[in-house]
Amino acid sequence: QRLMKMNRSTSRPLVGSHKSAHMLIPEIYRQHWQQRWRFRVRQAALDGLYLKARLSGQLARTLTTPRVQFLYTHAIPDQYIDNVAKLLKQLARDHVFVDYGTAAAQVADATIQQPTLCFSLDDGLIVSERVLSLFDQSGIRACFFVVGGWVGVRDGVFDWAALERLRTGGHTIGAHSMTHPDMPKISLAQAQDEIGTCRDLLIRQFGVCDHFAWP
Repeated sequence: QRLMKMNRSTSRPLVGSHKSAHMLIPEIYRQHWQQRWRFRVRQAALDGLYLKARLSGQLARTLTTPRVQFLYTHAIPDQYIDNVAKLLKQLARDHVFVDYGTAAAQVADATIQQPTLCFSLDDGLIVSERVLSLFDQSGIRACFFVVGGWVGVRDGVFDWAALERLRTGGHTIGAHSMTHPDMPKISLAQAQDEIGTCRDLLIRQFGVCDHFAWP
């Protein structure tokens, strides 16, 4: 059943000669187990670094050092909400949560007085009401960096009405370019157009656009 699901999700159909299908099935299995192996190795490395930092006291010192941490992601699937809630509860013991503008101002003005966190999400991907409820409960006012050309067009991306509701709820909307290009591969003029056009679009929609995240 797992192989059938993988076959349906792959862009290479299992059709054609018996030889091509015979060669493709082992490749699918290889990719699947390679991904699982990489995940487990990465997770083990992170667990090891965490344990070392905790036992040495480095973690405690880091968590109580006055500085601003910018936590960013793309989306929070519902199946991870409980884990994220536990993490935020732990971080709240030593940190204060602020909005993106406040965090940026503290860094620019060198006015950091306590451990501070702000939260941002890239691409404007839809998050569930459960995630937004968790943000409210934790006192988080996130910054949603949106791709201008995707809003209300791509599946799984917030539309303009939803973004306005986020702003009404205290969150911030920032620019993330118009089409999410690979910036090092485009010209300076194209990069300026990507950034400036997205900023202008958000200003027309909301009257303000103070923040930009590199795609």
